Amino acid sequence: MAMQMSKLGPFGSSGGPLEVPAVCANEESFYEACGVLPLTSEQHKVYRTELRKCFEQYCSGTANKKKEAAEKAGRIADEIWATNATYVDLEWQRNKPNEEFEIDVAENPFNFALEMVDIGLRPPKAKGLFDYVSFW
Repeated sequence: MAMQMSKLGPFGSSGGPLEVPAVCANEESFYEACGVLPLTSEQHKVYRTELRKCFEQYCSGTANKKKEAAEKAGRIADEIWATNATYVDLEWQRNKPNEEFEIDVAENPFNFALEMVDIGLRPPKAKGLFDYVSFW
């Protein structure tokens, strides 16, 4: 997965650094380092604990520890990766104007949080990206 995503540039961003909401900064940095979205909400504490530990190490570590944690998360993701087909619009993919059959998953999820803030919607007590997505 990490190899596939690296072809997209900084994981779907438009090339420049994003100014994500402050509560999402660690998540975005981790995401750009390894291509894995950490599940940081309280509801996800028990889900994929090995990835959560990598994220916690990343947030509290030095540059070398951050790199190690990101690489470990990438390896774990490569082992457990499965596409969630419910989020792929196959009809649209088959009839794309450019006639290429390549699934478009390049949207940076942090753009959504930015758009929410831009239109004045901010979840109360947000602690991360999940709070923005679930608030919508």
